[in-house]
Amino acid sequence: MRRCALSFVFFAALVFSPGSGASEIHVPKDYPTIQEALDAAVDGDTVWVHPGTYVENIDFKGKAVALRSTDGCGSTVIDGNRNGSVVAFRSGEPPEAVIDGFTITNGYQPTWNGGGIHCDEWASPTIINNLKIEADSLVAINKRHIKHIEQTRIHFAANKTEPLKKEEKILEKLALLLIQTEFSKLIITGYSDNSGPVSENLQYSLARAQSIANFLSSHGIDKNKISVQGRGEAEPLVTNDTEEGRKLNRRVEFSIIE
Repeated sequence: MRRCALSFVFFAALVFSPGSGASEIHVPKDYPTIQEALDAAVDGDTVWVHPGTYVENIDFKGKAVALRSTDGCGSTVIDGNRNGSVVAFRSGEPPEAVIDGFTITNGYQPTWNGGGIHCDEWASPTIINNLKIEADSLVAINKRHIKHIEQTRIHFAANKTEPLKKEEKILEKLALLLIQTEFSKLIITGYSDNSGPVSENLQYSLARAQSIANFLSSHGIDKNKISVQGRGEAEPLVTNDTEEGRKLNRRVEFSIIE
């Protein structure tokens, strides 16, 4: 029996559970091609692909749809026929956009990485379970994940070390993205405004970074891969002369060492 390589990420715990009204679509029983099935699907649906080789190039088109093979990558192949990226996430797809259990081959993208799977800057699809894709695609996806993570900022109320309530959803999505990203170290840096003593601001900034580290480690990120630091009121994003400016400067930022 052929053994499929795990080329990107195995995150069995992250399984999309369809909500009420979600449908299951089967290829080729219901639609002859995967793309036709994706086009017919709506958010929350699952498209099941039965064994075979499917010569096509597919695009999720922003949908939160789970695309899964019934028998795994050893018997289910998507062949791009050297006609561009085999699988495309170009419309900011969320983690609920899943591709699970395919061999993806014969992609071609001469001008940028992503011949196997192409992800735009804001796409965060879930790629799991014995997925075998081209190495350059893995690098491209990982770099996009890292760019998204490093552009994320979390903000805090004055004199508080826990993030604003509205930031929790952002942190949950960040944790999912980190789980899907290969890295050796995540550096979390806390900052403050300048409304208090310098020493106190430094303590606040470090405590904010630590609170975010605690949140991420409680959501599946290895605490040994996280380091925290506080920069106090140094490096403000904007002026501290206004309340709005101070809100923006009370923050944590992220950087990744691959």
